[in-house]
Amino acid sequence: MLPIAPLMISLLTAGPVIPQGQIPRAPVELVREFLTLQHPDARKLRTYVSEDVVWEGTGITAPRVGPEALAEMLGDADAMMPDARYEIVSVAADGDRVFAETLTTGTIRSAPKNVPASVVGRAVNLRTVNVFEVKDNRIHHVTAFFDILAYWRQLGIKG
Repeated sequence: MLPIAPLMISLLTAGPVIPQGQIPRAPVELVREFLTLQHPDARKLRTYVSEDVVWEGTGITAPRVGPEALAEMLGDADAMMPDARYEIVSVAADGDRVFAETLTTGTIRSAPKNVPASVVGRAVNLRTVNVFEVKDNRIHHVTAFFDILAYWRQLGIKG
């Protein structure tokens, strides 16, 4: 019979080390919490994302890397559509990969860069699917997908 103490120690020390003060959580729960953040700054984002987090996807001209770049991108989105409402439609996970379908509704209040001012005042109803990759209890990579043609039509832009 094997001694139980060495087995317990090996089970308790296996896997990624969670930094002190951080609560380990399942990837799906981490993503659900992240999706409920309102107007996050880089400090708040660090609770959920890695220092080298990458956010890319439809409509993003260059990947955003790091909490500061992500906070800036989210801040720009807040400024563009300050009345935005985000609904989590569904969430599914496969290990450390989490798939989240969300619905964003609101009204454009300021035109994004390189977009005509005529979009101001337009209502948006945008369904998005985000693929989150979680590593060491932090979101490490996000790829966002949405129908950009449908979005442009809502904004009155011909595509």
